[in-house]
Amino acid sequence: MNSEVICYKDDWESVRTVGVNQGREAEKSLAKKAYPQIEEFRDISQKGILYTMEDGQVDAVIQDLTKAALVPTYKYKPVSEHDYISYVLVVDKAFAQTEAFADFIKSYNKAVEKLNEPAYLAEKLGVEEEWLHDKTIQFLTLAESEE
Repeated sequence: MNSEVICYKDDWESVRTVGVNQGREAEKSLAKKAYPQIEEFRDISQKGILYTMEDGQVDAVIQDLTKAALVPTYKYKPVSEHDYISYVLVVDKAFAQTEAFADFIKSYNKAVEKLNEPAYLAEKLGVEEEWLHDKTIQFLTLAESEE
C-alpha cells in the first residue's frame, strides 16, 4: 500500500508537469487530487523516466519506492494524502484452492512481517532507515484459507 512517491529536484511549488509510467492512470488521478497545481502528466517509459526529469522535460516523476531508493538524493512527496492500494495479486480460482498456494500465502505473510519493519526494509532497499520516515508504504498480509 502507498508504494509510489513523487520525486522532484528543486522547488515543489514550481512543479507543474509530472512524468509517469505508461498506463498508470490511478497514480495520475491520485496525484492530481492531492496536488491541484499539477497541470499535465506525460506518459514515459520506465527506462526514460528519470532522464526526462534530469533533462527538464518534466518537473517531477511518479516512481515506485523501490526505484526511488536507487536515487535517494531527490526530494519526495506521497502520491496521495490517503492510503491506497498500489498492487494487487491476481490468482486463478483453481490454483487458489491448492496446497501450493496456501504455502505461498504463509511464506508471503512472513515476508510482509519482515518488510514492515523499517530497519529491515531500509536494509533491503539499500537506504538509511531515516529515509523511510516520511514514506507511508505498508505491506499488507493476505488472508489464509480456512480449512
